[in-house]
Amino acid sequence: MIGASLLYKDGMKKHELPWNHEDLVRDLALKEIFNTMSSGDEFIYSVVEKVILNPVKDKETILYRQGVLKDAIKNKEVLRDIYEIVNKAIADARKSIFWFSIREDPYLMAEKSIAALKVLIPALKRIREVAEGNLHSFSSEGFKRVFSTISKQFNDSYISEVMDTLKSLRFDEEVDACVNIGDGNVFVNYRLQAPTEKKGFLDSLRVRKQRYVYTIPPRDEAGGQILAEMKNKALKKASKVLNKSLENVIEFFNMLKEELAFYIGCANLYERLNAIEAPITFPRPLDEEAVEFQDLYNTTLLLMIGKRVVPNSLKANQKELFIITGANRGGKTTFIRSVGQAQLLMQSGCFVPARSFSSPIFYNIFTHFTREEDISGKVGKLEEELARMKKIVDNAKGKSMVIMNESFSSTNSYEGSEIARQVVSAFIKKGFFVFYVTHLYEFSSWAYNSLESVVFLKAERKEGGKRTYRIVEGVPEETAYAKDIYSKIFNVT
Repeated sequence: MIGASLLYKDGMKKHELPWNHEDLVRDLALKEIFNTMSSGDEFIYSVVEKVILNPVKDKETILYRQGVLKDAIKNKEVLRDIYEIVNKAIADARKSIFWFSIREDPYLMAEKSIAALKVLIPALKRIREVAEGNLHSFSSEGFKRVFSTISKQFNDSYISEVMDTLKSLRFDEEVDACVNIGDGNVFVNYRLQAPTEKKGFLDSLRVRKQRYVYTIPPRDEAGGQILAEMKNKALKKASKVLNKSLENVIEFFNMLKEELAFYIGCANLYERLNAIEAPITFPRPLDEEAVEFQDLYNTTLLLMIGKRVVPNSLKANQKELFIITGANRGGKTTFIRSVGQAQLLMQSGCFVPARSFSSPIFYNIFTHFTREEDISGKVGKLEEELARMKKIVDNAKGKSMVIMNESFSSTNSYEGSEIARQVVSAFIKKGFFVFYVTHLYEFSSWAYNSLESVVFLKAERKEGGKRTYRIVEGVPEETAYAKDIYSKIFNVT
């Protein structure tokens, strides 16, 4: 079948949810983003979740998808039209297919395959017509390749030939076949024949060539069973070919539906962010070890509040560790979530809500956020934290990004700092990028005095305890200013 793809230059690929998908969705607050992208379509939700949580590992594919997405945003209604054709064709075809009940019966397999193909082939023609009618509106390499391939492979001649073949493959109550007689008068080499044309009344009066006919008596059950077996043998090869053709066409429709779903989802997100008047940029994937963004927004917060929120900017070159300290409720978690969201969006080929965004490409993106304590008491909080961290270590391959939020704060400050120091040191040694929100002052102080490839950030706090929700560069702070919150709640000055 068709080899061109909208997600990959070298053909279609299937996506599965990664082992840590629940942590990513929960820690980075991605559900609201996926809901906006899906706009109530469960299939689109499942697709954007799988694609976004499987970050692309190479720059060429990211840029390829960005080009496709720019076309999708400009031509969303065209994509919707094709998506609806594909969706309806799959639904209609499935009404005729009972995969597990027909595979052992060649006759039923052939009948059902023909019925489904008679639905899908005309749908291919409609897709081609929509593509050809709007080809001038698309400029990306991805859409041009896919539309060109569809136009060539599914031209009128091909469609006509396939439909004529399907019409000729009618079996009704009879199957025309020829066989050879082998040793022991056993029938061998079954070959399906084109169905005999129906004759009119005058044809039945004409003299026919001599032929031999054997009619099975109505009560001859064994003879009827033998005849059914002969019919199945005659249809076996043809039914397999028809079924394989159907599987190929269904696979193409499913892949096309999945790829269109992702770009429709991205276009839905674009429309929503554009309505909020949030800045939108197509990020630059970098080969060098640098992170730089200007006015980066937390996408989830934008969608939930429905208006612009406080953005943040960062510029760091040859830095691998980012330690964020400072006031409670100052925007630290919101900040690292915005970084994780943007990184995943970039590596899916999507845009991000920012003035500009550029970052290296990571093989994996992991999160390790503090969790509520297990109320059953079966597992201690520190034990649970370490168990999740071990899973990250076990699955870390290639250069990765690890986003940590209050990790190892479940024990005392000294022990938590020592665990953090060992874990972070190992990550840096492997070339990982680590964003770490922490109140472990001993750990932060050690990093400040011992490491060079580190950026220290803090939640900005004005006089009187006012939070600006901006994250700025600054030396680690020993206090989280919990007293500010106490004073606010208890109205103490």
